[in-house]
Amino acid sequence: MRFHHIIFAGVAASMLSPISQAVVWSNELTDANMIAFGQDVRFAGTGRLSIGGSFGTGSFLGISRTGEAWGISAKHVVDTGDTGSFFLPGLGTYSISNATGFAGKDVSVFKINGWNQNLPSRRLYTSGVYTVGTRFYSAGFGGNRPESGNTYDFDNNRRGFQTILDQYLPVNNLWPEAQPFLIDRFDAPGDPNHQPFEGFGAPGDSGSFLLDDQNQIWGVLSGGDFEKYGAENWYASITPTLANQIYTVTNIDPVPEPATVIALMAGVGALARRRRQRNV
Repeated sequence: MRFHHIIFAGVAASMLSPISQAVVWSNELTDANMIAFGQDVRFAGTGRLSIGGSFGTGSFLGISRTGEAWGISAKHVVDTGDTGSFFLPGLGTYSISNATGFAGKDVSVFKINGWNQNLPSRRLYTSGVYTVGTRFYSAGFGGNRPESGNTYDFDNNRRGFQTILDQYLPVNNLWPEAQPFLIDRFDAPGDPNHQPFEGFGAPGDSGSFLLDDQNQIWGVLSGGDFEKYGAENWYASITPTLANQIYTVTNIDPVPEPATVIALMAGVGALARRRRQRNV
């Protein structure tokens, strides 16, 4: 069995339990580059989750039908019944409650108490089609360094990065829960998949999302390899079934994917044309 670690900072973790990560960046970039990219609006709802003596990363998901704010993270960061705090740079710290971890998946949701921000909601990816080569965006907190470094720095800055879906693993024997994984690879400069803000999750980042160009969450960081070029990280994928479970627990209205919206609009347009034709 290959070596892997979980990306959860502040606690001793065994090789068989997830750890939380933060961002390690490609060597042609600087820490200032990654911090600046972390200020991108797509990461505005990404914050640091503190649970007991440990921390990871979580993100604002949306507002329920009854006006409650909810976030999403990894189950090994915040599990059912856990309480703690959710820190957003420049926006304050919020207590969390009603955490719910989903059976068989390293994914959880939590309620954000006293929420008073006007941030965009995130859609969950629900098509069940995971295309290799899809470009993603992510951000996290925790240990950070360039790829060539040997030690992590820790601070309260959010760092963003880009990555590419390297493979989809529908069934695995790498993790205690046999969940489907989305796998990215830390690509070196010169690799065809190397991105302008190439980065990789490291200890302190667990629970951070993979967000596509349509602002849809495909998965959350569960664990991975040591942070060197060629290493892989594993994101617990958002399946259609899991998305439905999340929307049920949070009472958030599902938002159709862009392709679904276009199809619905086309269908409505065709129906309108047929009606006009009948009325002529």
